[in-house]
Amino acid sequence: IGGLIALPFQAFYSASKYALEGYAEALAYEIEPFGIHVALVEPGNIRTDFTASRHTIGEDPTGAYTEAAAKAITLMEKDEMHGAPPETAAAVIQRSLEARRPRRRVSVGKIGERVGIPAKRLLPHRVFEKAAGSSLGV
Repeated sequence: IGGLIALPFQAFYSASKYALEGYAEALAYEIEPFGIHVALVEPGNIRTDFTASRHTIGEDPTGAYTEAAAKAITLMEKDEMHGAPPETAAAVIQRSLEARRPRRRVSVGKIGERVGIPAKRLLPHRVFEKAAGSSLGV
């Protein structure tokens, strides 16, 4: 979901996911004439080793964002450790692979995370950002 809703203190991660969204959408136009379909699986927090493997770039323990970043990342790690089981994402991926015409985008994960996708489109920008930021302690 990080390709649809940016994560604070995860700018490079969010940017890479936004790039995948754009790439897949453009690719879909290009290869559709050949009967090839593009499907984006947009997972929320899935219980994997991702949290334990997290690396931060340019961490500055004396920086202006140290406290806020630590709080946000701690909340993200908690959400990741309590995320949906990997089997949930695997089942969605399998259905997409087996579908004759897979959905272009399908989100996976707990409903509390997934509601952010339509909320971002429907709510005023400032309202959405305030809610999203506060959910991560920002």
